[in-house]
Amino acid sequence: GEGPSSGEAGPSGIADANCEVDHEADDDVLDEALLEQVFRQTSTFRLNAVLRENAGQGRQGLYDSNALVDDGEDEFFYDSDIDDPVLLEQMKRARAAKRRRTGGGGGGSGRRSPSPGAQGATARDRMVSMYRAGLRATMRARMTDQSIDPLLPTFIKVPPRDKETGAFPIQWGHDILPYEPPLSLEQRAAKAGPSCRLIKSADIRKLSHEQLLGDKDSKEGFLAALVSAPWRVPGYTDGITVADFEALDLGKLVPRGFLFVWTEKEVMAGVLAVAMKWGFSYIENMTWWKQTVEMQDTNDPRGKPVFGRSHMTMLMFRRMDTGREIQLRHQRSSDTVRDFEAHSPRGALIKPEESYTGLEVLLPEFISPDGKTGRLLELWGTFPRRGWTTVIAEGKY
Repeated sequence: GEGPSSGEAGPSGIADANCEVDHEADDDVLDEALLEQVFRQTSTFRLNAVLRENAGQGRQGLYDSNALVDDGEDEFFYDSDIDDPVLLEQMKRARAAKRRRTGGGGGGSGRRSPSPGAQGATARDRMVSMYRAGLRATMRARMTDQSIDPLLPTFIKVPPRDKETGAFPIQWGHDILPYEPPLSLEQRAAKAGPSCRLIKSADIRKLSHEQLLGDKDSKEGFLAALVSAPWRVPGYTDGITVADFEALDLGKLVPRGFLFVWTEKEVMAGVLAVAMKWGFSYIENMTWWKQTVEMQDTNDPRGKPVFGRSHMTMLMFRRMDTGREIQLRHQRSSDTVRDFEAHSPRGALIKPEESYTGLEVLLPEFISPDGKTGRLLELWGTFPRRGWTTVIAEGKY
């Protein structure tokens, strides 16, 4: 006789999947109600397990025999170590009968290697036939990542502290320092030591070179100057312009060293032209990729209706005609810094710590040999630092 059509599901919830059933002994076949009872009593599947394994497949997954056999290779597999001779004999007869029906037992080379789809159908047919014949198959559950509860605690073994310094490996984490009340600018400068110099000004643009140099020789000047000024670009009304930057005439303050300027995209070309006019040559840059506390790009839309503003670039220059004797310490560090955006109590944008430490490593002579004089200058800075002359704006500029 002809078996049920492809894709139809029986009362047991398992698709017949093109199974051909021999109806020679129809009188011995149990009715549908008894078959359901036999399946319920002999099946090793449980409803909760099926629901759990097929939660991501929707309602179709509960009645898809492919999910129980083909996809189930990761979750369940048929135990071939069956020592029941009766069961083995019945399975052999079923395979032989199927080969005769499909023409595999005639002439030719015998068995053909089934396609990947046919392999799944063969396994599915074997399972359905076994349940229809009242046989019980042994199924094993295979442990996978899905069976691990993600809510359970995860234990990580971390390396011990350094025996000499007591420091924790920076690759694994940072020490949480005890809370200390914030210090004033003067207290920070005193704590930094004699090489730190603090200048506060209502308008940095009006400071003279003599005020910035202090007791330094004008011919020697600073080893390097860092400009961290806010820029007047679309969307920002407070800040300096390229003309204000040119009026600083930093070439006289740094006669034989380096110049570092934090820039926005709109003023980058103008800053480059001014620096070259002062006698500097462009050598490198560092990018600050700004992020929020949620680890997302800042994407500031002010002045940028299409592409947001999410980074700043520090252009690096040096004099090529003089200062070749300056000692440099090259480092293999990234030219991109990902850091949060923060502001000082006065509202100034705090630049990443890596930008300061990178310059100090690059110029190991940024402090005089006696340790009393700093040789680095920062305009529009935020906090005093050891070895720096930090100029902080108390007003808009």
